[in-house]
Amino acid sequence: MWYLRDADIRTEDLGPEDMEKGKQWIMDCFAEIDERMAQGELGFPPTPNRFCQYCAYVADCSAAEPADKVLKEKTDEELANECLTIEAKYKAIQDELKKRVKKNGPIEASGVCYDFYQNATGLVIKDVTGFHNALVENNKKPEKYLQGKTGDLRKLLATIKADNYRQFISEKPGNKNFKWKPVEEEEEKNESA
Repeated sequence: MWYLRDADIRTEDLGPEDMEKGKQWIMDCFAEIDERMAQGELGFPPTPNRFCQYCAYVADCSAAEPADKVLKEKTDEELANECLTIEAKYKAIQDELKKRVKKNGPIEASGVCYDFYQNATGLVIKDVTGFHNALVENNKKPEKYLQGKTGDLRKLLATIKADNYRQFISEKPGNKNFKWKPVEEEEEKNESA
């Protein structure tokens, strides 16, 4: 498994016992699906969660509010005002959640963990003049790299002539941002630490 977010690579050997467990799990899933299909729509009740924002059918979902037909009856201005209202409510809720996390620590809900997470380290130019001269000497466009964008600097440090630039660039710690991550991702991270 290669976890792209933190470049963590984990390997695990699977034996015949593991394969049998996997096979049984798949068979159990199929049995449950068959049982639920026999119940019709009652077998698959909607469960609103964080993935609703990615669903192409949310407008037709019985669990989603407001329903599609209600949206179509609203004027453009009413829809725009509703968006502004929802965004304001969301910001107020998120601000309160931030306060609680600061006071009480991480909060888990619906399979996610809200917390202040450290962003990846960034890069900063520590000697602008020297860096500019090194770029010119190596036929690079200074205007592209002197903006100090971490992505551009990382690409430059991945080139063959990276040693020409390393002395002018240093790492800076990333900021902490308030966001959520799936709980299982945090558990795996803690287990590997």
